[in-house]
Amino acid sequence: MFCRKKKNSTSRFVERAVELDTAHLFTHWPLTVAISKVSTNMVLPNKEQRSASAVGVIHDVYGGGHPLLPVEVEFDFDGSNEKLGWGYIETWGWPSSEPDDLFQAKIFVFDRDANFFKAVQKAAEHAALSGNQFLHLVFQRTRKKPYDAKTDQQEAEAEQERLSALMRRIDSGDKGAKMPLIEFDSIWVEDAIHTNAPAWSHAWIHDFTDRSMYHSRAAAKWRSMPWRQQDSL
Repeated sequence: MFCRKKKNSTSRFVERAVELDTAHLFTHWPLTVAISKVSTNMVLPNKEQRSASAVGVIHDVYGGGHPLLPVEVEFDFDGSNEKLGWGYIETWGWPSSEPDDLFQAKIFVFDRDANFFKAVQKAAEHAALSGNQFLHLVFQRTRKKPYDAKTDQQEAEAEQERLSALMRRIDSGDKGAKMPLIEFDSIWVEDAIHTNAPAWSHAWIHDFTDRSMYHSRAAAKWRSMPWRQQDSL
């Protein structure tokens, strides 16, 4: 008897806890949220706005992490909590008939008087005007326990193994296994406007300059001119 080989899922989102990028989600590493939609809800007759939200995906600090995790950031304008905010990860099945279809993240930001949200909204407008795909919010965390320089890698590996074991317990249905909270100490956002100039004129500041767009045949030809070779002697 032959068993049919199970196909790997083509979902771009996380379907099992073991697929979560636990290092970026639950350690001191920066957590980058790529925002693609910012929403505000206004009500008539005039009522004071209590909250707003932003939707996007989580990726690693370099912007190329896999798998991607959907995320909703909710800004609470009544927030009087001492903490800046917090987040959690849950399973989400709608509109699928499966009750636990994929994982998503929810992050709450206590933003009294909406001052930070206004900055995010303005930055999102500038990102859209500049033709950018996303606006990035970077949630920064500090180490709760300083590592000994001699055992830094060992402690990091032990922490990663602990998280991996916890994710396996969650996937197995262990009722005693609880998903860690998403914690952060500060949020970074860059409000930048890009002109219609070619990307090589500004992206070099945080990119690898060996990419093809930073090289030009015309520049190579100019450097090969005999008079240029003479000047370099």
